[in-house]
Amino acid sequence: MSNLFSAGLYRLRKSKVFWLALIFMAVISVILCVEMARNAVTDPNITFADGMFSNQAVMNLVMAVFVTLFLGTEYSDRTIRNKIISGHSRSTIYLAAFLVSSVGGLIIYAVSLGISAGLGSLLLHAAETPSVGKIFSQALIGALVCLVDAAFFTFFVMVLGNKTAGAVTGLVAGITLLTLGVAVYSRLSEDEFIYEPKSVYKAMQNLVGENTEESVDFYLNDDTEWVKLPNPRYLSGKLRLVYENLLDLNPVGQRAELSGWEFAKPARAVVFDLLEIVLFGAAGILIFRKKELK
Repeated sequence: MSNLFSAGLYRLRKSKVFWLALIFMAVISVILCVEMARNAVTDPNITFADGMFSNQAVMNLVMAVFVTLFLGTEYSDRTIRNKIISGHSRSTIYLAAFLVSSVGGLIIYAVSLGISAGLGSLLLHAAETPSVGKIFSQALIGALVCLVDAAFFTFFVMVLGNKTAGAVTGLVAGITLLTLGVAVYSRLSEDEFIYEPKSVYKAMQNLVGENTEESVDFYLNDDTEWVKLPNPRYLSGKLRLVYENLLDLNPVGQRAELSGWEFAKPARAVVFDLLEIVLFGAAGILIFRKKELK
């Protein structure tokens, strides 16, 4: 196991895919921090905390490309077959692949986070900076999400056994997770109430032939009278709990929460991460042990 892991780390150090992914995330981190600093000139609400995890939106796709291409090369070069012939068990081969992918992902994450934190501290003001404990817990969850990505995409590559198929499937899976994560996060971000100008509200009431002015609240702001109404898209009760769990099950969803410092229950996110790592790892090993290699 140690020999496989050491060899994997050597390949990682020489991998163009790894270095391109690292450079890409570093550049994205710089661009986002500079852009936030420009916006902060006119919006004083933008702070150091906003910039720290702003780069996490694209990390899922970066992990998808990095892991699938990095591990897929071992199939195309017949490296995995040679490892089996050399006497290594399939379980140790799979675990070594996951561990090396995890190390690569964590390095990319740590570098991008360090750039965001460093530039953010220089370019963005630190009003209401979160506590050290809060920052540490957020960073820890971000690291766990990287391990989930590594487990998820390692599963696809090792089970499919083809570099091209693994890369395409991994990218499609990454885009699917991104789409679902954005959809769920958007629903959970809906405000409980919406506000409409009284004139528009009364026009709509006259159009449908209803009069419910006595049951709503009116507010005066900037010489305009507004009506406070329940938002029909706001999720509450058990349905909201379902959506919150779906968001925490999705690595993209957790990264959205990281960016906004909005974890409702950080402990739940950690438990979900650990479960997903174990489940994908166990399932991948079981399937890989029975797989016929071409």
